[in-house]
Amino acid sequence: MLLTSEYILNGLGDTTWELHPWADSCTNEVRRGDNVRGVRVPDIAPQELLDFDESAGHGLADDDSNVIPPFSMTAGEFMEVYEDRVAFWDSVVTCFFIDTAPRITEYIRALYRMIKPGGYWINLGPLLWHWAPSLPGNPAHSVGSQLDRRNLESVELPFDYVEAAIVAAGFEMLNVEWRNVHYTHNVRSMLSSQYKVVFFTARKPAGA
Repeated sequence: MLLTSEYILNGLGDTTWELHPWADSCTNEVRRGDNVRGVRVPDIAPQELLDFDESAGHGLADDDSNVIPPFSMTAGEFMEVYEDRVAFWDSVVTCFFIDTAPRITEYIRALYRMIKPGGYWINLGPLLWHWAPSLPGNPAHSVGSQLDRRNLESVELPFDYVEAAIVAAGFEMLNVEWRNVHYTHNVRSMLSSQYKVVFFTARKPAGA
């Protein structure tokens, strides 16, 4: 994932590739040929989106002020990578992300810390809880397991508890909506994966 993302962001330039991700599947087709149709990856080249002129050293500006696009990718553990960010961002958007936390309360407190007073946290995603042992027989339940310690420390909360933790951390919940969202979806297939995800906006009080 990291190598592909690095290549798309830094090595692709202003071009895109045509891929055929369903070419090896002949099931759930509506029309002949649906499985061999191509898709552009990415659909928009990052450099085109940012309008970044590398030779001139500037982008996202109508003049020649040499403004570097405020866009970056950081690999690492969320709590470690951003541990020094305090009142740093006006807003943070989390998309299919918060359920990667073994302990969601830690993510909530970290987001509260890094958002500026009066700033916003916008979230869209499910609660799959990536570190949850899936079955009672999972090795994560065994004493002395060699799996990541986060499997043993995972706390899986329902959304009403997550919402209560967000408010307890100091956020004001402005809205909560439920939306049906397709995941890795072939729009022409008779089969699809769909999540019922929570979409909410929270605000850190201006005087915090």
